[in-house]
Amino acid sequence: MKDLLYISHPQINQISAKIVKRKYEDDNTKIILDRSIFMPKSSYLLDEKPKISENELLDLEFINGNLVHTIKNKPQKSSVKLYIDKEKREKNLSYNTAFYIFKSLFKRFYNTDQVSLKIKKTHGQIKVAYFYEDFKSDDFLKLFNKIIDLGLKINKDMDFVWINGFDKFQNSGVYLNNTKDLEGIFILSIEKIEKNLFIDFITGNDYKNFTKNNIEIIENIKEICFEEISSSEKIRKIISVIQKSKNI
Repeated sequence: MKDLLYISHPQINQISAKIVKRKYEDDNTKIILDRSIFMPKSSYLLDEKPKISENELLDLEFINGNLVHTIKNKPQKSSVKLYIDKEKREKNLSYNTAFYIFKSLFKRFYNTDQVSLKIKKTHGQIKVAYFYEDFKSDDFLKLFNKIIDLGLKINKDMDFVWINGFDKFQNSGVYLNNTKDLEGIFILSIEKIEKNLFIDFITGNDYKNFTKNNIEIIENIKEICFEEISSSEKIRKIISVIQKSKNI
């Protein structure tokens, strides 16, 4: 299979594909398609709920250079429809791309590759194992956002992912095509527990929504400040705006 769309066009969340080859095994079928939006399973990325037409996708693996899909049932048609959860794909794209940049920067400036990612409901968490350095978060964040602002191309193939001038790492999922697509990054918290450094952060749509929300809060507070009401009433209304924002 030459058309691995999860690499070249990772934002696609549904598409039609032709069955090039199939092999029945009991109640399941192994099929090779002319193109695919599915990525091989990852130990840390979100489950994108992949489906082939109405058939459950049981397994996905590279065999002799071909991406082989194992599905439940025995499709008889020559073409099928591929679906994934759009929201999960977008989250995987942004956080896995940020993960690549985290790994590259920690490799270059701290000479460590003991970096892992966990994607949570509202944010991502980077863990750096056996980290004994003094982590300067402000400098790190400035450099990270500079990489985003520069709009650097993210090179990908079946085996590796890299930005020119940075280290190559094994391709372990889906990545955006350009660093500017991350929108930005914001570090929520940094914590050192024993030998490990934990960095909670947001990027992609989470960052964009967070920024938009904060801008709205600031505008609301400005309006309240110019209202012809008592100081105590202004304080009450400002507190109310901040409390409501925490529930968004």
